[in-house]
Amino acid sequence: MGGLLPEMPQLLEEMGISYDPHRLAEVLGRRRLAINLRAFRIAATLGGFITALARVRVGSSCKALR
Repeated sequence: MGGLLPEMPQLLEEMGISYDPHRLAEVLGRRRLAINLRAFRIAATLGGFITALARVRVGSSCKALR
């Protein structure tokens, strides 16, 4: 997220969610390794998918040239 919109904390309160940015930073700070591993796993999965798409596209282009 690029940051909170000015109305976001009020919206969260209306939804019954308490938002404490300091508490959130504290909790996420303790889980830094798990968060980074998850981000890496997602990036690797997306990278594999994009690579597979590129291979299919290149493969079909090569067949069209034959």
